[in-house]
Amino acid sequence: MEMLKTLFLPKQLNQDLLSMSQLHAPQEACGLLLGKRNSADAAVDQFIPLSNEASEVDRFRIDPRDYREIERRALVCQKEILGVFHSHPQGRSAPSTTDLRHARDSWGAGCSWVYVICGLEERDGEEIRSWQLRKGVFTPVLTGISGVSGEFLHGY
Repeated sequence: MEMLKTLFLPKQLNQDLLSMSQLHAPQEACGLLLGKRNSADAAVDQFIPLSNEASEVDRFRIDPRDYREIERRALVCQKEILGVFHSHPQGRSAPSTTDLRHARDSWGAGCSWVYVICGLEERDGEEIRSWQLRKGVFTPVLTGISGVSGEFLHGY
């Protein structure tokens, strides 16, 4: 499994993720990121916001039925699920211990998915950062903002 060097997010999608995070606070916002990947880079061209099924304010949970439906649609469109987005309304844009525990429980030591996190409590304002699980720890992935437009679906 190859580690990504850069995850490219369209500029408007980056802004939409920030807005969605603010709108859903104090709960975590969440959704799936779709696009294309080569060996070193991936480009998100679609974000599908999902309902957060978690009962706790500082957690997110995606309904497995929603995931399966999006996975099916991605295959039909010849895209892949590149990763998951969620927000930390009272935190930073780094994975929490809960994020790490859940990722390890779900994926073991490594996963090709990217975890894109929006922290609303950053020192210099809101920030979106990307991470990938490698050898049991989250490693930062460069988040590049591209000028191309992305698709923000309301529902799916």
